[in-house]
Amino acid sequence: MGFGHVAMTTREPEAVMRFFQRVFDARLSDTIEDRLNGVTLDVSFLRMNERHHTVALAATRGKRMNPLRTAIHHLNLQARSLDDMTEAYGRMRRLGFRISNGIGQHPNDRELSFYVASPSGFDVELGWNPVLVADEVGWKPAHYKGISLWGHSPENQTLGSTIREMGRGLLSLARKEYTAGTE
Repeated sequence: MGFGHVAMTTREPEAVMRFFQRVFDARLSDTIEDRLNGVTLDVSFLRMNERHHTVALAATRGKRMNPLRTAIHHLNLQARSLDDMTEAYGRMRRLGFRISNGIGQHPNDRELSFYVASPSGFDVELGWNPVLVADEVGWKPAHYKGISLWGHSPENQTLGSTIREMGRGLLSLARKEYTAGTE
């Protein structure tokens, strides 16, 4: 089914949101609040067509930092069928790829998915059957607590990997973030 969305973190969420709204006519679908690596993240989901979202923007509350290992957290691809998605999950495991998060379901777009680590350090989410926004006028953004209804449990996560990710978040405070449209 092709490209679904990209999810990224930013220390300038208002500027990035304005950029996507001005340049791509992005509309807010939903928001989610969740905790990751000891910090609260606010995630905004923006759509540019009838897909529930094409871009997800995550930002920490309070002091802005990037608590993830890459600014692009994940790229979502959509499977044609549930069988395709579950077969891909089994194949990734058999081939020894690191599954970042096992199969689960998101509360806002209702997509079933799993996450696998790419060689470049960001995750690839393979999902199936997300909600479409067919009624643009009638759609009302909702707010959810928690990124998953069920599942999406980390696999092979260690205390060391969690500490390294938290350290990256603190180091992000020393770097300037480039934000399109703000210069």
